[in-house]
Amino acid sequence: MSGVIIIGAGHAGSRTAQYLREYGYSEEIMLFGEEDVPPYERPPLSKQILDGSKEIIDCYLHDQEYYESKNILLYLNNKICSVNFKKKEVFDKNNIKYNYDKLVFATGSTPNKINSKNIDGIFYLRTQKDSLEIKDYVKDKNDIAIIGAGFIGLEIASFIRQKYNDKKITIIDSYDKILRRNSNDFIRKNITKLHQENKIKFIFNSEIISVQGKNKIDGVILQDNYNIKSDMMIVGIGVKPNTALLEEENIDISNGIKVDEYCQTAINDAYAVGDVSCYKSLVLKRFIREESWNNAEKQPRILAQNIIGNKIPYNEIPWFWTDQFGHNFQILGQIESFDKVITREYGDLKSISFFLENNKIVGAFSLNNSKDLRIAKEIMLKKIYIENSVLQNINFNLKQIIKNNINE
Repeated sequence: MSGVIIIGAGHAGSRTAQYLREYGYSEEIMLFGEEDVPPYERPPLSKQILDGSKEIIDCYLHDQEYYESKNILLYLNNKICSVNFKKKEVFDKNNIKYNYDKLVFATGSTPNKINSKNIDGIFYLRTQKDSLEIKDYVKDKNDIAIIGAGFIGLEIASFIRQKYNDKKITIIDSYDKILRRNSNDFIRKNITKLHQENKIKFIFNSEIISVQGKNKIDGVILQDNYNIKSDMMIVGIGVKPNTALLEEENIDISNGIKVDEYCQTAINDAYAVGDVSCYKSLVLKRFIREESWNNAEKQPRILAQNIIGNKIPYNEIPWFWTDQFGHNFQILGQIESFDKVITREYGDLKSISFFLENNKIVGAFSLNNSKDLRIAKEIMLKKIYIENSVLQNINFNLKQIIKNNINE
């Protein structure tokens, strides 16, 4: 018997199985995951799990009874080690063979590592196990070094500071500012200021030369022999997509598994979804790999439709959010290339900034203002043209633009 095999029991893999059943798929579904817990949401790992406001069980997408009730075969703590695409079969860590009609890669990504000796006190964050270990280890530590000023590093710094006001936290990055990717100077300025106000120290333009300590870390040596005292290091320097199962195939995996707008790879009956997929964005007019909750949640719905035969393109605008020091930041669309910024400030740390290119909204950045960001998304999807003066006028209700639907 064969049906759909999903490699990767993370957010995207679990949602793919769920939507296949919701859309009436009746054949066998097998979901393979390397962790020993049911699929869960990852954003809380760098937020509520660290500060103790949530437990891992609170993050489960479904409990195990759900998968049983939907006849979804959930194989936990089991890795798929090889695929024979011609024979449509996969082999797990015990060399047991499974056949499929359709194959889904939801393999996610793996944190990039630094070159250091194997001693206690160095952490990476990707799994629930990682988050719990960081939460436990940080309790009695005083000098925290965070390597990487991306969103993961910034969020970890924020949630550690909010729980422990007395710890020294230093963020180190080889770039000259925070958020090397998927950002701009306007966003960087807002977030940097917030961290500095909360006693987070930044060291830019510097790389780690070595880690000090015999059995556990007690310091970090940077360029120019600059020594940082540290009894704990957390590394967040990006991730690499898990494409090992496709390395022998003649397809593009240079930035994840390349798929079209229907989530289909260049291999017959093989699909990719979530962090590992480099998909064709109909909105941005280019291929992108989106490491976000949004993509893991929404792309599987379209993938499931295409597996059952309904040819529907994925037409979502990239969206990302981060919570830091009690403030919510959201980023929508294209924010790296633009020729104008229009900001609506409502006071009390609430605003939205529109990024325009050729007088069209191509992206937005909101601070504690999810309402206006949702409106911005509708404007972009409907390709509504808006006069700059309208965007600048904070007394004008943006909802009215949608109602009037003033098309270009």
